[in-house]
Amino acid sequence: MRTHIQFYIMALTVMILLWGCKNEMVSSHFKENAEDWTIMGDAQGDMVQPTYTSQGGAVDGYIQAKDDAAGGVWYFSAPKKFLGNKESYYGRTLNYSLYQKPEKNKQFDSPDIILASGENQIFYLVEDSPDTTWTQYRVKIGTDTNWFYGNYKDKSEATEAQIKSVLSNLDKFWIRGEYRTGDDYGGLDEVVIE
Repeated sequence: MRTHIQFYIMALTVMILLWGCKNEMVSSHFKENAEDWTIMGDAQGDMVQPTYTSQGGAVDGYIQAKDDAAGGVWYFSAPKKFLGNKESYYGRTLNYSLYQKPEKNKQFDSPDIILASGENQIFYLVEDSPDTTWTQYRVKIGTDTNWFYGNYKDKSEATEAQIKSVLSNLDKFWIRGEYRTGDDYGGLDEVVIE
């Protein structure tokens, strides 16, 4: 009898641990470094590496970039661990935190999250741009939120098939870092898909 109880306790413990691992699929917490994130667009003076800061952030450690004010939009580009066959992201939630400096003015619209597979892309539009303090975002990856297919000017609501097609061979995962016209800084922290 005692052996059976020990077995059930051990099995329950393993199930709980596996469930916890499954809940957080992939993440970047920036505790020790930039975790291979890069910058795409007009920031960092043509450097692709973000600036890593070990103190501060939504939680200790974050990455940031400085806008070159060259007229484009710059993004934080996710590393390989976020890419590949990620159809399992469908129905999951992308959590991340952003800040922008200086003050929140001269804001402009552009895709906030871009996921792409070759020429096929989906993008997300957030309700509000980040503040000068850390702003947390929770974005469900699915058809019941602000996901669109195609380019920004000719956008159409993304279908489940379009989203899953992009996710099945994901080669671009960008989170917008620039929200303001002119010089600015943007920071990213706590990127988690669960």
